[in-house]
Amino acid sequence: MEESFPLQFNSPKGKESWLALKDKLISELNDIIEPREETKLRIEKANERIAGLIEPKDFRENIELKYDKDFEKNCIVLAQYSPEPIENVSVRRYFTLLEHYNNLNNGRKADKLQRLSRSK
Repeated sequence: MEESFPLQFNSPKGKESWLALKDKLISELNDIIEPREETKLRIEKANERIAGLIEPKDFRENIELKYDKDFEKNCIVLAQYSPEPIENVSVRRYFTLLEHYNNLNNGRKADKLQRLSRSK
């Protein structure tokens, strides 16, 4: 494994996780060959060891959470341009409203740039 995935073995945690997986795999193979209660206990301990190595995600930098927040902000802004409640808007209507809103903003920016260039 170290020859195939050398970057995974650079840290002590990486080595420990690979060793835990190796122990689990050997225990599972031994259990297939000769089922015993002690092998099942070793497999459970290996699972607990592997689970202890997993770090939870940091939600402060979670992309999915950012996507959800941006979607909610878009819905609030787009609600101004839709006669129906935004909760009832279809996906197609949502993207149509979004395109309309973007076109309005781009038009306003272009008008502002033209006014600024004329005033100079």
